[in-house]
Amino acid sequence: MELGKQEKNIQDLIYLVACAIHEVEPADEIVRAMDLDEIYRLATKQCISAMLGHVLKNKKELLGAERFNLWNQAEALSVRKNMLMDIERTSILSWMEQQGIWYMPLKGVIIKDMYPAFGMREMSDNDILFDPAARAALHDHMVDLGYRVELYETDKDDQYMKNPVYFFEMHVSLAEDHLYPKIYEYYKDVKERLVPDAGKKYGYHFTDEDFYIFHVAHSEKHTEHSGDGLRSMIDSYVYLTQKPNMDWKYIEEQLELLGMLEFESDMRALAFRLFGTAEYGIYDRCNEDEIRKVEAHVRAGKHGTLSTSIEKYINNVMDTNGGKGGKGAYYMHRLFPDKATMKRNYHVLLKHGWLLPFCHIHRVVRGVLFKRDRISRELNEVRKA
Repeated sequence: MELGKQEKNIQDLIYLVACAIHEVEPADEIVRAMDLDEIYRLATKQCISAMLGHVLKNKKELLGAERFNLWNQAEALSVRKNMLMDIERTSILSWMEQQGIWYMPLKGVIIKDMYPAFGMREMSDNDILFDPAARAALHDHMVDLGYRVELYETDKDDQYMKNPVYFFEMHVSLAEDHLYPKIYEYYKDVKERLVPDAGKKYGYHFTDEDFYIFHVAHSEKHTEHSGDGLRSMIDSYVYLTQKPNMDWKYIEEQLELLGMLEFESDMRALAFRLFGTAEYGIYDRCNEDEIRKVEAHVRAGKHGTLSTSIEKYINNVMDTNGGKGGKGAYYMHRLFPDKATMKRNYHVLLKHGWLLPFCHIHRVVRGVLFKRDRISRELNEVRKA
């Protein structure tokens, strides 16, 4: 079929990802016909440029020196970052062992090692679930290590950053109760689901099945909020091919409880349709509904877009209120965020909740003075929704 420019770019992007996963050399004639600058832009938005840099490392003549260096640097930076974060994470978890604090690495920390090459799966942060009772002790330790405290005691995770690349999200819960009550309730007593690590006193992990269920829940959460990129589906494909003998009866029972059975089935089917083969041509092997979903994932970037988030919020309000009040509710939501959101941005509220009205005023004045362009863009997206 005849493809438009954007459709071809998407097909080219998927082809290169599939080649990387299957460790297949991309065909020269296909790469030669690609808009590699646009592919690089799309890959960067999806946080998969290192993966494509890896698969294109033998294509220097086709890419040209400047473009080749750009792709090669993306892979090299990912390798360096993963290596540094692995070392730092090992050190922090060792301290937690010494202190008797139970912990469990999450998400990409685990799945990155299932990819064919080190650094192929880019990492933006380290996600670790740990004993909520140790929150203060861990905070003090991270500060002693030179970390900046980005968030603390305002949400389900505390966030710590340190140059050059270190970013830790230390979770005391796997979902916010006020945003995702069903997921929160399901994981409220999460430690009961965990399996002790061999050779560790305080390290834990999910069973293969429970790891996958949480991956699905995390993906669904992003999808429902603001959209989700391709990487969740790539992770799904990589994980499922590494774990072919899971207990699917248990998985489906748990997903039914979470109301995510259909979501998972659709995501899995699409992942295998896109990445199950390194053959070129997703527009020939996907139906119209699948293509629509692929294009939505590509538009979403890594973890969604502002326009998608606005549209979903307005539609949810209108579904609840019989088709009325969507945009008005969104304006009120943005002008006066809930208390949990305000606490994330105004730490003074943790001890002095009575200051909330003054923080709302400060937020509005700060926005008008310093964020006019951002507010204008958001207002335009609301008008279009």
